[in-house]
Amino acid sequence: MLDYVGVNGGHIVHSDFHDGPGVIIMLKGGTSDLLFAWNRVHGQTAPGDALTLGQSTGPQFFQPIDPAFEGLRIVAYANLLYDLVGPPVAFTGCKDCAVVRNTIWNTTGNQLVRFLPGEAGMNSGVMKSIPEGNRFTGNIVVGGQEGGASLNADEHPARRRQGPTRPRRPALRRCILERRGRRMRPATARYRGVRRALSARRRPRGLRLAPPATRPINTGP
Repeated sequence: MLDYVGVNGGHIVHSDFHDGPGVIIMLKGGTSDLLFAWNRVHGQTAPGDALTLGQSTGPQFFQPIDPAFEGLRIVAYANLLYDLVGPPVAFTGCKDCAVVRNTIWNTTGNQLVRFLPGEAGMNSGVMKSIPEGNRFTGNIVVGGQEGGASLNADEHPARRRQGPTRPRRPALRRCILERRGRRMRPATARYRGVRRALSARRRPRGLRLAPPATRPINTGP
């Protein structure tokens, strides 16, 4: 319905997009510094990513021809997305984009939020654009389907983390629980020892302070 390719700078506000199939909003092809705010997106008639920051643009159609991203610094703020049969939001090849304080309900797609690779400009030197530095925060989301995914991300093989993750240390966990119980002094032996050492450093043993020197009072002749 709305297909922005290489739009650099601008805003789309206070508009109503409805009864559109598949991807209703596409902001892609090197689009940057765009605000999408206070709009309604609803009445989707076929599955697709309803609001897509980025997408999959042919490399020859990017404007300009050399960006390594589908979208840059695109912000979707305070929109209403409802009555959707596909995923409401997707970050596709986007960099430093944000979806903030939107309200989403009555959506029956398999996913609620998607992070996917997109294409890149013909002269960018890369084949794909990877979503990086994006935020999905402060939104109200009601919907999805049983057995579906709240978050769907296609991970780039080169960025896959190797090795097992480090478990949380038990001593640190005990310290956190005690702080939550309003016992602000950590109870582990390590922290007690540190506190004793600091106290001893502030008040060395065996050191007596001499009383302040007094001057004789001159009472006159």
